[in-house]
This record gives sequence, C-alpha cells and structure tokens, in this order.
Amino acid sequence: MAHGALPAYVDLDSGVLGTGRRRHDPDYISFIPGTDTSFIGFKLPYWSEVKELALRAAAAFPGVRSIGWDIAISEQGPVLIEGNTGWSKDLIQMPTTKGLMTGEFKTLCEALLGRRI
Repeated sequence: MAHGALPAYVDLDSGVLGTGRRRHDPDYISFIPGTDTSFIGFKLPYWSEVKELALRAAAAFPGVRSIGWDIAISEQGPVLIEGNTGWSKDLIQMPTTKGLMTGEFKTLCEALLGRRI
C-alpha cells in the first residue's frame, strides 16, 4: 500500500472483497486499475486456511500481542511470508468504513488496559 498497491476490504467471515482505497486518494475504488473488471464480491481462495495459518503463526509468539502477517495465496494454498510488529495499522483501515477499535479488537484492548475505551 505504501508503494501504490490497492488494498481492498476483506470480510473476515467469508473472505469476500469489498471496496478498495489508495493511500493518497479519498475515493473508494471497485475496479482493478486500468481495467473494467470489478473485484467487489470476489471470494479469496483458501480463506479458512489463511485464517487458520495466521492463528497458528500467532500462537507461536504468545507474548507478542500484535503481529501483521503477510500471507500469500498460491495455487496450493496459503504461504506464510513474514510477520511484522510494525504493520501500518493506519493503512489497513483505509479500505474499510470503520476503524480497528470495534468488536473483538476493542474488547481485547479494554481487557488489556483494564478499563473501558
């Protein structure tokens, strides 16, 4: 994303893509740049396996509360590329219409802080 890639919202339950948004452009995008092909509604292959891999990787580092996992999806399934402690939390919120401080993440933060946010 920092170099011009187009991030898109991914529904965590289904792996279906929603709108995208570039780093320095406030407008939401629904087409692959340079084409007439929409990516809205595309379901990422191996989505349940991708989530399982991320959770297994996170379990290997129980003392680290926040890791951004780079996972590629190959024809044979997901491949763990790397984990990052500095994972651009601001950039990953761009394609969505809500921030990170909701749902399970908010509950986790509140529990860790021992107070309401």
